[in-house]
Amino acid sequence: DNKIYAAQYAGGYNIMDIYSHKTDHYYLDKDSFNVKNNVFTIYVDLQHKIYLGTNTGLFTVEKNQIPIRVDEIGSAEIADIQEDRKNQIYLLQENKLYVKKQNSIFKVIPELKSYSIKGFFIDHLDQLWFTTDSALYSIQKNGKTNFEVKFKKNNLGWPIRIDNKLWITSKNGLIKKKKKTKYT
Repeated sequence: DNKIYAAQYAGGYNIMDIYSHKTDHYYLDKDSFNVKNNVFTIYVDLQHKIYLGTNTGLFTVEKNQIPIRVDEIGSAEIADIQEDRKNQIYLLQENKLYVKKQNSIFKVIPELKSYSIKGFFIDHLDQLWFTTDSALYSIQKNGKTNFEVKFKKNNLGWPIRIDNKLWITSKNGLIKKKKKTKYT
């Protein structure tokens, strides 16, 4: 694709060509002060469809078209958008994790409805990791949710991978997940 896509808080989004450095700026609304121009997360799929997570819901942009609101998703903030190797797109909205399988609509993942999800990550092996206020979980290939570790006196954010190691963002800083740790 040779492009960099940048979400702009209170300013739409940018697309920059990495070779020519030509940058195009787009608003979701002609009124640059409209609150739906707050783009928090951006994802581009293999077909170059752009998914824009905003404070007022999810928008998609087909090549050279205007942004379209995704109706099956509510109008609350989208915190993150990611895709797995099966081309399933995941998004986090109001502590619920949604998935869109190919040629389908976004739906809450039924097995995770009871969790208040704070952040998620799909690793290079397609394993999905997610956090609640104080615990880390993973979803196994068979769909089973696996408790990994609990941090009693902390507020967790996103699980991330750095140098092939799993870390968790938190109120108290970055936490490196150790295989044998279950409670801290």
